[in-house]
Amino acid sequence: EIEKRAFSVYRASNDGSAERPFWWSGSSNWSAVCHGNTVRAALRLIESRADRAAFVEAAERGMKGYLRSFLDDGFCTEGLSYWNYGFEHYLDLVTAVRRFTDCAVDLTTDPVSRLAMEYPKRYTVDGKMQPFFSDSSEAASAAVLGKGTLVWPDFTPEMPRPLPIRDYLPCAQVLIARPSAADRAERETGLFAVFKGGSNGYNHNHNDLGSYGIVLDGEWMAGDPGEVVYTRDSFGPRRYENPLVGSYGHPVPLLGELRQRAGTNAVAKLVSTSFADARDELVFDLSAGYAGVAPGSVVRTFVYDRARQTATVADRVKLDRPVKLEFPVTTHCEVRETGKGTAVFLSGGKGRDLNVKMSVDGGSWSVKRETLANPRSKDVTRLAAVLDAPVREATATVVYAAAMTSGER
Repeated sequence: EIEKRAFSVYRASNDGSAERPFWWSGSSNWSAVCHGNTVRAALRLIESRADRAAFVEAAERGMKGYLRSFLDDGFCTEGLSYWNYGFEHYLDLVTAVRRFTDCAVDLTTDPVSRLAMEYPKRYTVDGKMQPFFSDSSEAASAAVLGKGTLVWPDFTPEMPRPLPIRDYLPCAQVLIARPSAADRAERETGLFAVFKGGSNGYNHNHNDLGSYGIVLDGEWMAGDPGEVVYTRDSFGPRRYENPLVGSYGHPVPLLGELRQRAGTNAVAKLVSTSFADARDELVFDLSAGYAGVAPGSVVRTFVYDRARQTATVADRVKLDRPVKLEFPVTTHCEVRETGKGTAVFLSGGKGRDLNVKMSVDGGSWSVKRETLANPRSKDVTRLAAVLDAPVREATATVVYAAAMTSGER
């Protein structure tokens, strides 16, 4: 039965006598999973050595496609959830092929494979939590990290302690900014920030160019809402109608009715970086994320201040026609508004609360609050600073800081 349903189909795809499935040379976790499972089964069950060798050769070509899903610095464009799934199958295939060929065939010759192995150790907020971008919210699998030692004996699966004050993955334009080691003491506590430029053209994409996350004392308190539960529309033409997949439910500017678009042309342009012990800053031009908007029209500045323990997001918008602008913040937390543009995001007793302060320059403005339904998961509160009338230019700033405890007041 497996010969009929799997092996014969794989042979036909390999020799071109049948149409190849999308994953055959694709740059996604599907490639590692489908090639990996089929070839590992073939190495156990097929008697002909020549036949098995043909399967290995096909997988060798297939893994070149899979490794294209990683950027040059090892960043997994599908997110850590799919790194856990796809990379585990890749590692299992690597070890099986080495065993079958007595190490004559090695599927790890591309240097990006080792960088991809190290990726979860850099793409972590505090050693336990990973950024909640796109269709991903899982932490790195200890089992997958452990398998890395079977492929690279010098690989250490443990997270570094203490974590550095920052990790910057330049290819994906992702900065993870952490408090100083002294402020964190023995525990990974304090205010952390994750800022991204990125692209709206990745697999499992959300339209979230310029998104971010604010973590306080181990809790994701504000910013990107993260993954949603899949539905029949999740991978079809209506995908971005879900506001939590489209840009409306993300903490990015809304230009009148114009939301961010999907596609490989929607890419953040890095304007500048400044990294220092006391302060990190990133500036991005997000204009390409909005169809028909000229370069330089939407510029976002991220600032993480270790000395003050604040994270600031500042937007400057300059358009060729007036529109009603919205500058939202988003959270899964309970929200208590304390004044115009000021609020406290409540931790629910898990840690300190988060103070939020919004301000706008460019016209009179008000705050619009709404709840975005997130079925079978946590709903999202969208709190937006909205210009009362259409304008061509405006700047907006939001500052995040830990609320003082009773003992600190």
